[in-house]
Amino acid sequence: MRPVISPGTDFTLRVGTLIDGRGGPPVGDAVVRIEQGRIAAIGPGAGPPGPGLDFPRHVLLPGLIDVHAHPTFPADRRDLEACLAEPDEMLALTAARQLTRHLDSGVTTVRDCGARGRTMFAVREAIGRGYFAGPRLQLAGRPITHARGHLHGFGGVADTLEEIRREVRSLVAEGADVIKVVASGGGTRGGIPYLASYTVDELRVAVDTAHALERRTVAHARATQSIENCVAAGIDAIAHVEFLAPGEVVDMGGAGAPTGLPRFDRRVAEKLASSPAYLDLNPQSSGWDTVLLLRAKAGAEGLTPGEQRQLDNLERYFDHFLPVIGELRELGLADRMAFGSDAGPFDTEFGHLEYNVHLARLAGLSPMESIQAVTRNAARLLGLEAHVGTVEVGKDADLLVLDADPLADAANLTRVAAVFRRGVRVR
Repeated sequence: MRPVISPGTDFTLRVGTLIDGRGGPPVGDAVVRIEQGRIAAIGPGAGPPGPGLDFPRHVLLPGLIDVHAHPTFPADRRDLEACLAEPDEMLALTAARQLTRHLDSGVTTVRDCGARGRTMFAVREAIGRGYFAGPRLQLAGRPITHARGHLHGFGGVADTLEEIRREVRSLVAEGADVIKVVASGGGTRGGIPYLASYTVDELRVAVDTAHALERRTVAHARATQSIENCVAAGIDAIAHVEFLAPGEVVDMGGAGAPTGLPRFDRRVAEKLASSPAYLDLNPQSSGWDTVLLLRAKAGAEGLTPGEQRQLDNLERYFDHFLPVIGELRELGLADRMAFGSDAGPFDTEFGHLEYNVHLARLAGLSPMESIQAVTRNAARLLGLEAHVGTVEVGKDADLLVLDADPLADAANLTRVAAVFRRGVRVR
């Protein structure tokens, strides 16, 4: 039976190893003092005697941060249109389930990158009222897109400069923390992921209006041209960054809409590297859940011809995409890379941010860089680095305790022993 620390109680946390997220080597036999939900002291003698929790053979690190998720979607392999046929009440209940699953896995902060209407605002209010335990939420509300564009079913359609400006202002008034714009096609039926949607001028109106209202921007940008447009417009965080261009189309099966193959464009990548934009990378959502499922089935009972084709296509896609991430790292972008799950649509499940950490390592990031991509860098992308992302004095006690070393193996991120949210143990 685990020791009980009542909510609001100051306590001391003693661990075998501390990975603080700042990039230095792990610290052995660390002690962290928690007072009023914040980290008050760190060290071998941190804080006065009092209630404590001992994890002598465990690893402590910052709570994980998912910079890109869609909690109102069930990850049940239906297309976006089928999911959006559900009423708002079901979308909200789905979000409660998905956020609970994420929190249990150690994700203590989530940016929702798009939901229909005001659904996620109601979910955040429910967490604030204590109806259920959930992670800290940063909300985009309705993504801004053109008529029949990607995610148009969420209700944020804007075709003219004035409509874009009006939508940004409305979202901020409703409580949006960040403004999301759809700069390329995507998985919505009829979309073309390898083509840009909004122009530079259209994107710049969204950026200027958002910044005037003290809000950052994030853009869905899968196409190479859309990445270049986002850089020119001053978008703060560019999501997906797959460098898709017209050419061969790959059928992703139930893991997503047909798309092109990623092809690194050095000219555009160098523009990206010279900009201040953060990268919101989401390799899991390119069908990794299905890759793992089909690989397991292939080893256990074999695949049908259709399943083998799907696995071949997905693995081919990752063979193209992961080197793109590696090239971006070589351009010096590791400190501006954050990896989000993009969980919810199609096959991308909540509770598996470790998949992205594993894929980051396959792409060439070091073990420490891959951990920072879901902690320190992610907090910086969200503008929350004063509160979360590293284990430092003065920050909120959003903490994850594991019973194995995540630097040795990304899969050890699933070995969760305890999760703390603002000093309260939630698992």
